[in-house]
Amino acid sequence: MFIMNYYKRFCLLLISAFLIMPANCLASPTIEIYRNNQVKAIRPILDSFIYKNIQEYPYLYINHKETDYNIIFEKDPKAFVLLAKKDGKLIGSLQANPLDSVYFKDHKYSPDEALAKIKKNGFNTEKILYVTTFMMSKDERKNSSVAKKMFDKTLELAKSMGYSQICYDEIVETKNHPLKPNPYIPLEPWKELGRKIKNMNVEITMSWPTLQDDGKVKNEEHKLAFYIIE
Repeated sequence: MFIMNYYKRFCLLLISAFLIMPANCLASPTIEIYRNNQVKAIRPILDSFIYKNIQEYPYLYINHKETDYNIIFEKDPKAFVLLAKKDGKLIGSLQANPLDSVYFKDHKYSPDEALAKIKKNGFNTEKILYVTTFMMSKDERKNSSVAKKMFDKTLELAKSMGYSQICYDEIVETKNHPLKPNPYIPLEPWKELGRKIKNMNVEITMSWPTLQDDGKVKNEEHKLAFYIIE
C-alpha cells in the first residue's frame, strides 16, 4: 500500500510539473520555406532579422540605407529562404541559391568575385548550393537542434535540385578584437552542425560601413573565407 501511495504521489508531481511548464518549453519550432514571390511578403521581417544580427561582432555592419540585398531571393528561381519560428517568433533564417547564379553578377554579392578562384581550385560550381546567410537569434545560439533541422532541410532541397555540396563564406576574424564579446557564441551555427567542413582555400576582400570601438562608423575592408560541406 505504501509503495502504491508513493507511486500515485510521484505521478501527480510529474503531471503538475508538466502543467506549470512554461509555454516556450513545450513549443516545437517550425521551419517554413519561401521561394520567389513568396519572399516578397516576408522581406520586412527577413531584412530586419538579418540586419539586427550582422550589426553584432564579427560583422559589425552598419548600413541603414541598404535595403535590396535580399531581393535576389525573389528573382532567382532556384533560390529559397528558410525561416525557423517558435511561438510565432522568428528565431532563425537561412538563404540559399546556386553558386553560379546569374544574379550574383550584381556588385553587392561576393560569390561572383570568388567564382574563378573556386573553379581554379577544382570545384564544380554547377553542383554547389551557396548559403548566403545562416543566423540564429541570440537566445537560440546555444540550441543547435533547430540549426541542424534547418541545415537538413537545406540539404534535402539542394539534392532535389541536383546540388551535391553546400558552400558558405565566413568573415576571417581579427585576433583580440576589442568588440568581441566574452563569452562569444558565433552568429552562424556552422561549427555546431556536426558536419565535415573543408576550407576551399579561397578568400576575397569586401568593405562595408563598420562599427569601431569608439562608437564611430567607417568603411573598412574585411576578408571572407569560403568553406564547403559535402
